[in-house]
Amino acid sequence: MKKEKILVITNKDDPHVDGLINLANEQGLGQLIIRLNTEDFFKNCSIEYDTNFGFKLELLDSQKTLYSSEIKTVWYRRPRRVELDTVTNKDIRDFIFEQINPLLTGLYLFCEQSATFMSPIFESKKSSYKVSQLSLAKKMGFCIPHSIITNKYQTVLDFFDKYEKISTKSIDTPNFFYEGITYPMYNRVIKNRDELIKNKNSIELCPTYFQEYIDKQYDIRVIVIGKNVYAFSIDSQSNDFSKEDFRGTAADLMEHKYIELPKELNQLIIKYTTEQKLNFSALDFVLSKNETYYFLENNPNGQWMWLEYATNYPLTQKMLDYLLNPNE
Repeated sequence: MKKEKILVITNKDDPHVDGLINLANEQGLGQLIIRLNTEDFFKNCSIEYDTNFGFKLELLDSQKTLYSSEIKTVWYRRPRRVELDTVTNKDIRDFIFEQINPLLTGLYLFCEQSATFMSPIFESKKSSYKVSQLSLAKKMGFCIPHSIITNKYQTVLDFFDKYEKISTKSIDTPNFFYEGITYPMYNRVIKNRDELIKNKNSIELCPTYFQEYIDKQYDIRVIVIGKNVYAFSIDSQSNDFSKEDFRGTAADLMEHKYIELPKELNQLIIKYTTEQKLNFSALDFVLSKNETYYFLENNPNGQWMWLEYATNYPLTQKMLDYLLNPNE
């Protein structure tokens, strides 16, 4: 069988994949893309694994069939937990899930042996941890803000006293769920020592991530696809709601521009993603008032579609080109 198929592993509510498939259809390439919405696996898929030929996947809604030997590239995008709503018995439901989950993981890992992954599963997960990101970035020569993660109250006070202006953010999940309400955990600037004193118990209750505050000109979102770097400035400082975190306001209220980064920084970014075995990544930087580029974090499965909407830069086409020809 000819290896030309693209397996996209995601969910039903993913505009990034919607855009990619729409573009492929416009170019007569839609038949090459197999979209697996993992939440529908139980009711929409039949699967076979045979040691003689590998995997066979059939999708009931699209009537598409895929053999693992046909897969050229895999985009492990944003899968969700398999839905088993029709199974009413909890014990049976749990057992089925415990069988399906390792089978799907086995499919992904089997594909890694012969197909190109946008970002291998375990490498992508490993590279998402803030501590390892910062330590590797510093080791490789990026400028990074001085950062601490601690539950020691005095350490936080000393850190504030050193910089007199610090920021705090979530170590992992960007949202806090409490009593049925979702609270976004955006980057927040702390300018007053009394705020820390008032929150002594909270600091000691849970380790918290603090950074030296960088006075910035603008934010930068960098998209890496293969060995190519695409950078976009975000004029976050023109809006009071986005000054501390550009996610604090609607994207269309901030000017976005495609920009060229210094050659040395581009090379360092590719070195960084290559070290982590990532063929895709979304990295966040800021350009400081003193013209220094600071690495903030890496999002190995981050968002980028809004950048295309804001600038008309063809990121979806770049992604499709890579998935079709990952070795070019």
